[in-house]
Amino acid sequence: MNYSKEMVAKAIRIFIAKNGNSDFKGKDLCEILFDIDENPDELDENEVNKCIEETNEIAKEDEQLEPLETLLEENNRLKENQKCKICLDSRADVIFLPCDHMVSCPQCAPALIKCPVCRQTVNGQLKAFFSVTNINV
Repeated sequence: MNYSKEMVAKAIRIFIAKNGNSDFKGKDLCEILFDIDENPDELDENEVNKCIEETNEIAKEDEQLEPLETLLEENNRLKENQKCKICLDSRADVIFLPCDHMVSCPQCAPALIKCPVCRQTVNGQLKAFFSVTNINV
Protein backbone atom coordinates (compact mmCIF):
# COMPACT_ATOMS: atom_id res chain seq x y z
CA MET A 1 0.00 0.00 0.00
CA ASN A 2 3.10 2.18 -0.44
CA TYR A 3 3.66 2.85 3.28
CA SER A 4 7.22 2.89 4.52
CA LYS A 5 8.47 0.57 7.24
CA GLU A 6 8.80 3.60 9.51
CA MET A 7 5.13 4.52 9.02
CA VAL A 8 4.01 0.96 9.77
CA ALA A 9 6.26 0.89 12.86
CA LYS A 10 4.72 4.20 13.97
CA ALA A 11 1.22 2.75 13.46
CA ILE A 12 2.18 -0.25 15.60
CA ARG A 13 3.48 2.02 18.37
CA ILE A 14 0.26 4.06 18.22
CA PHE A 15 -1.83 0.90 18.45
CA ILE A 16 0.15 -0.35 21.46
CA ALA A 17 -0.10 3.06 23.14
CA LYS A 18 -3.87 3.22 22.66
CA ASN A 19 -4.71 -0.41 23.49
CA GLY A 20 -1.95 -1.47 25.88
CA ASN A 21 -1.20 -4.65 23.90
CA SER A 22 0.26 -5.75 20.59
CA ASP A 23 -2.65 -7.93 19.53
CA PHE A 24 -3.41 -6.03 16.33
CA LYS A 25 -4.72 -7.01 12.95
CA GLY A 26 -3.93 -5.56 9.54
CA LYS A 27 -7.25 -3.73 9.60
CA ASP A 28 -6.24 -1.96 12.83
CA LEU A 29 -2.96 -0.77 11.34
CA CYS A 30 -4.68 0.36 8.12
CA GLU A 31 -7.13 2.48 10.11
CA ILE A 32 -4.27 4.12 11.99
CA LEU A 33 -2.31 4.68 8.78
CA PHE A 34 -5.36 6.23 7.11
CA ASP A 35 -5.84 8.51 10.13
CA ILE A 36 -2.20 9.58 9.90
CA ASP A 37 -2.65 10.33 6.19
CA GLU A 38 -5.78 12.40 6.85
CA ASN A 39 -4.36 14.27 9.86
CA PRO A 40 -0.54 14.13 9.76
CA ASP A 41 -0.14 16.91 12.34
CA GLU A 42 -2.59 15.45 14.82
CA LEU A 43 -0.30 12.80 16.35
CA ASP A 44 3.45 13.20 16.40
CA GLU A 45 6.15 10.87 17.75
CA ASN A 46 6.38 12.68 21.10
CA GLU A 47 2.68 12.11 21.75
CA VAL A 48 3.06 8.42 20.87
CA ASN A 49 5.98 8.06 23.30
CA LYS A 50 3.99 9.90 25.99
CA CYS A 51 1.04 7.50 25.50
CA ILE A 52 3.40 4.52 25.76
CA GLU A 53 4.88 5.87 29.02
CA GLU A 54 1.39 6.43 30.48
CA THR A 55 0.37 2.90 29.52
CA ASN A 56 3.49 1.50 31.20
CA GLU A 57 2.79 3.50 34.38
CA ILE A 58 -0.79 2.21 34.52
CA ALA A 59 0.47 -1.35 34.05
CA LYS A 60 2.94 -0.91 36.94
CA GLU A 61 0.16 0.42 39.20
CA ASP A 62 -2.04 -2.55 38.28
CA GLU A 63 0.80 -4.95 39.18
CA GLN A 64 1.13 -3.29 42.58
CA LEU A 65 -2.63 -3.35 43.27
CA GLU A 66 -3.21 -6.92 42.17
CA PRO A 67 -1.48 -8.54 45.17
CA LEU A 68 -3.42 -6.26 47.54
CA GLU A 69 -6.74 -7.25 45.93
CA THR A 70 -5.72 -10.91 46.07
CA LEU A 71 -4.88 -10.62 49.76
CA LEU A 72 -8.18 -8.90 50.52
CA GLU A 73 -10.11 -11.63 48.69
CA GLU A 74 -8.21 -14.34 50.55
CA ASN A 75 -8.81 -12.56 53.86
CA ASN A 76 -12.57 -12.40 53.18
CA ARG A 77 -12.61 -16.07 52.16
CA LEU A 78 -10.85 -17.09 55.38
CA LYS A 79 -13.31 -15.04 57.46
CA GLU A 80 -16.23 -16.75 55.72
CA ASN A 81 -14.68 -20.18 56.41
CA GLN A 82 -14.74 -19.44 60.15
CA LYS A 83 -18.45 -18.62 60.25
CA CYS A 84 -21.12 -21.00 61.42
CA LYS A 85 -22.48 -22.90 58.43
CA ILE A 86 -25.96 -22.96 60.01
CA CYS A 87 -26.69 -19.33 60.95
CA LEU A 88 -23.88 -17.77 58.85
CA ASP A 89 -23.43 -15.18 61.57
CA SER A 90 -21.43 -16.39 64.58
CA ARG A 91 -18.03 -18.02 64.68
CA ALA A 92 -17.94 -21.79 64.19
CA ASP A 93 -16.14 -23.12 67.26
CA VAL A 94 -17.95 -26.33 68.21
CA ILE A 95 -16.24 -29.60 67.29
CA PHE A 96 -18.53 -32.56 66.67
CA LEU A 97 -17.46 -35.98 67.92
CA PRO A 98 -16.49 -38.50 66.57
CA CYS A 99 -15.99 -36.85 63.14
CA ASP A 100 -14.10 -33.75 64.40
CA HIS A 101 -15.82 -31.35 61.99
CA MET A 102 -16.08 -27.75 63.20
CA VAL A 103 -18.94 -26.09 61.34
CA SER A 104 -21.31 -24.75 63.99
CA CYS A 105 -21.52 -22.07 66.64
CA PRO A 106 -22.55 -22.86 70.26
CA GLN A 107 -26.08 -21.55 69.65
CA CYS A 108 -26.78 -23.77 66.62
CA ALA A 109 -24.91 -26.92 67.69
CA PRO A 110 -27.49 -28.28 70.21
CA ALA A 111 -30.14 -28.52 67.49
CA LEU A 112 -27.99 -30.80 65.32
CA ILE A 113 -28.27 -34.56 65.69
CA LYS A 114 -26.08 -35.34 62.69
CA CYS A 115 -22.97 -33.56 61.42
CA PRO A 116 -23.92 -31.30 58.49
CA VAL A 117 -20.71 -32.26 56.66
CA CYS A 118 -20.49 -36.05 56.90
CA ARG A 119 -23.97 -36.97 58.27
CA GLN A 120 -22.49 -39.03 61.13
CA THR A 121 -24.47 -39.07 64.36
CA VAL A 122 -23.07 -36.53 66.82
CA ASN A 123 -22.07 -38.34 70.03
CA GLY A 124 -20.55 -35.31 71.71
CA GLN A 125 -19.42 -31.75 71.27
CA LEU A 126 -16.29 -29.83 72.23
CA LYS A 127 -15.88 -26.08 72.41
CA ALA A 128 -12.76 -24.89 70.60
CA PHE A 129 -10.83 -21.97 72.03
CA PHE A 130 -8.74 -19.90 69.66
CA SER A 131 -5.64 -18.05 70.73
CA VAL A 132 -5.82 -14.45 69.62
CA THR A 133 -2.63 -12.44 69.72
CA ASN A 134 -2.43 -8.79 68.87
CA ILE A 135 0.86 -7.95 67.27
CA ASN A 136 1.79 -4.30 67.47
CA VAL A 137 3.73 -3.28 64.43
